[in-house]
Amino acid sequence: MPARARGGRLRPALAGLLGLLASGCAPKEPGVSPAGQWFVQKGCAQCHTIASLGVRGRPTAAPDLSVAAEDVPRRYGVSLEQFLDAPRSGTMAIVLSVQIRLTPEERAAAARGLREALQRHRGGRDGSVAP
Repeated sequence: MPARARGGRLRPALAGLLGLLASGCAPKEPGVSPAGQWFVQKGCAQCHTIASLGVRGRPTAAPDLSVAAEDVPRRYGVSLEQFLDAPRSGTMAIVLSVQIRLTPEERAAAARGLREALQRHRGGRDGSVAP
């Protein structure tokens, strides 16, 4: 039975996710970089913003991924690729195992895109991001 809030309405996050799943993938978004389009099409923007790539998600749903390439190793002690393969966050473990299943090639593309996001976030000053 779907999780419903009082009054019989689906919770907003669940309703948004169900809408994404029903639609297949999102159309191209104006003002979003090519790397950002990939994240929009995969459904990441249902929750996440990646401001440095022009991706606007739901602002209170999940963190901005502009600095994920730096944040993941610091917070979880694993590389970005390892996190995408086996997330250490309960929410992302569910999302990446049920809603957004990534092939090894897609995980590599996600890591490249998140590194580009960090570089753009830094203003292109320092493109060196540890793998």
